[in-house]
Amino acid sequence: MDLNDLFNKVKDVAVSGNFDMKAILSNSFIKEHTNFNTIQELLEKLPFGIKSLDDLKRIPEGDLNKFINQNSQFSTWKEMLVMAGTFLAKK
Repeated sequence: MDLNDLFNKVKDVAVSGNFDMKAILSNSFIKEHTNFNTIQELLEKLPFGIKSLDDLKRIPEGDLNKFINQNSQFSTWKEMLVMAGTFLAKK
């Protein structure tokens, strides 16, 4: 499997939602690519009363994308997840 195949696989997983967000969204990834130091800090700053990663499923995607766009290097939530998976795969 080359890097392009790996990227496509990660993208498919992120888009389908069949993954463990805690494993993909590591604190090192969050610190490097967002305005936050930890995933917990990111969750606490979300203006939607989120307590856990599982709660993210109830936020309208457009609202989540706006927050991610304003607080990270990414335009959308899915883009961030794809890159987080790629970041994890490189380790």
